[in-house]
Amino acid sequence: MRTARLFVYLPILIALTLMLGCAGTRDIPPTIDEPVVAQVDRSALIAGVDTLLVRPMEADGATVSVLVGDARTGTVLYEHDSDRYMMPASVQKLFVAADAMLKQPDDFRFETVIYSNGPVVDSTLHGDLILQGGWDPSLSGIRPYVERPWAVFDSLASELKAQGVHTIEGDLIVEAAAYLPSGWEVGDLEYRFAPRISQLTWNDGLVSHAQRVSGINSVGLKVTILPNPVFWSMPHTELWPHNTAKVSEPKPLEPPAPVTTIQETPVQPLGGWDIHYVPSPRPRVLAGDAFREALRRAGIQGGDTTRAVTPLPMRMPQTTPNGLRLMHKSAPLDDLLASMLKASSNAWAEQIAAGTGSYKYGEYRLTWPSVLDSFGIAADEGLVAADACGMSRRNRMNAETLHELLVAGLDHWGDRWLMLLPHANETESTLEGRMVGLEGQVIAKTGTLSGSRSLAGYILDDNGRLALDFVIMVNHAPNSPTAAVDDAVRAMVAALEVGE
Repeated sequence: MRTARLFVYLPILIALTLMLGCAGTRDIPPTIDEPVVAQVDRSALIAGVDTLLVRPMEADGATVSVLVGDARTGTVLYEHDSDRYMMPASVQKLFVAADAMLKQPDDFRFETVIYSNGPVVDSTLHGDLILQGGWDPSLSGIRPYVERPWAVFDSLASELKAQGVHTIEGDLIVEAAAYLPSGWEVGDLEYRFAPRISQLTWNDGLVSHAQRVSGINSVGLKVTILPNPVFWSMPHTELWPHNTAKVSEPKPLEPPAPVTTIQETPVQPLGGWDIHYVPSPRPRVLAGDAFREALRRAGIQGGDTTRAVTPLPMRMPQTTPNGLRLMHKSAPLDDLLASMLKASSNAWAEQIAAGTGSYKYGEYRLTWPSVLDSFGIAADEGLVAADACGMSRRNRMNAETLHELLVAGLDHWGDRWLMLLPHANETESTLEGRMVGLEGQVIAKTGTLSGSRSLAGYILDDNGRLALDFVIMVNHAPNSPTAAVDDAVRAMVAALEVGE
């Protein structure tokens, strides 16, 4: 067993519970000023985890790995096969967040650039309009799967109009890399959680398809597709080669005629909408086609074709005399990390890893990100990271290494680190509806794959003081292990004895 470095952790605001449901909130100041005083009934802890999780799961044929540590010292209080290599699922995203925070300043923001390769003369852009991606996952909003993903594109289109552009003579060119992460299962690729990754991504690389029954007598089907197929330059809902299911989206229209006004319906107005997301096999073209719709809404014509190109390394925008150059900056890094971790977005994790760390997009040449070396955590040869987000079944991690990351994250960032993670029963997070009654006491990152569940995080005592860190990984379960994992966490909470 590796020995975690010694540290002392102190209280977290009792007001932490007030922030539940506010993903990305950054306005709670740190108040670390007293030692942790909670004691742990170790016998009760061991008995509870063994009885509620380890024995029943292993009796069903699952593989279980658990480690529980003392948050005051990092001392291990309980472990079961903690050195076994397991599929970590999305708890792997903790390393993506730590790597980004180590390598980038607190005020880091992703940058997306729009420029032209020709001049603007008499309200016409004589050339192409180029969108250069910068791995910003939030071009459609501060959270994944937003209802109306147009705010940034509408703002940029309006700025172009304000600079005198009424017509684009050339094409829309999206200058961005795109890849499919290593190890993703073919059967996952038709779902919204597994889109192709792009350096310029709109709406998480997805086509939104919403429908509802309308009318006084609840008759008539109303359908909204984003972006509007009128503006598609090529299909975005064609099936992946493996997929034999039928997709209900209508075929896209022929190249669009000029449109100056669009009657738009929000993707998810109040009541009654059934929303589906279809990953586009061409996310770069999807982004360009969505921007074309924003241009039309601003009254700008032309740019009827989208072309995607892969940028040269370190290439800067090449503008021409009298050309254009606009820039959009994302929200601060911590806000995006909180959204990524709370929603457990695979696409966001891949983009953040590619845009902030030493990770080269599309491939992990190292067994794990360099965050391990930065923290002094030994990355032995058994650790494998096939992708950034944890969805690959080829990933291998053990509870010991995750425990060391939890210890190091607290030691390095304190409250800043804790604020990024989902909290028990937090709305719009992967813990919503889970561990009800433990609000303010459990802070943890979830991981979900078919037959596998992971949970890694921290437990606070009744007074809001940090007491435990824990890692649970269950692989190859014939039935969902979620309830057993949550019961084990409840047993950990029950084992705390708060001192005076």
